[in-house]
Amino acid sequence: MAYSLISGFYDWWTHREPVRLLLIGIDDAGKTSVLEALKAACDPSAGSVAPAAIQPTVGLNIGSLDLAGSPVTVWDLGGAPGLRRIWTEYYGEAHAVVMVVDASTPSRFQESKHALDSALGTQELFDAPLLLLVHKQDANGACSPEEVAAALGVHAGGEGRLCHVAGTATNDPMGVKNAFSWAVKVSLTGPRATLLASRG
Repeated sequence: MAYSLISGFYDWWTHREPVRLLLIGIDDAGKTSVLEALKAACDPSAGSVAPAAIQPTVGLNIGSLDLAGSPVTVWDLGGAPGLRRIWTEYYGEAHAVVMVVDASTPSRFQESKHALDSALGTQELFDAPLLLLVHKQDANGACSPEEVAAALGVHAGGEGRLCHVAGTATNDPMGVKNAFSWAVKVSLTGPRATLLASRG
């Protein structure tokens, strides 16, 4: 009896809720580079992948790692126009959405806005927290996180959807990790976390 109680308490104490993050963005936004930077920051011993060696994602690329005390699965989905239809297959199981935008290509901000609005406008993601990564901050002429957020109509800290905006660059893995840590922490609280937990 005592062993069962101790064992049960230990299982409860050490249980870590899994978090599933949906990593989206139009083609060439830098999604896979972001994921590689995150993996390097979470496990420096694994080394990093040179940006030039990273190929565009065709379909799905999965990253599994530990972050902010939880096991995290990142679904990196291809962003070419013909591939965006597969995004919907992952909406219902994602705890949060991570949208990556290339800060150095303002001519494509409207396309990014349309892709983001289409995703967040679905019933499956109506309550999903949003992390907007304004990526490639190290590129010449990159727009600021505030400029990109305004162009996409994203208002961090406002009412309604939980939202956070962060400027990132592949050469700053810790900055990427800190941004993702926010997404993990908010994924573990609120009604969406309860709903997904009830599904098992």
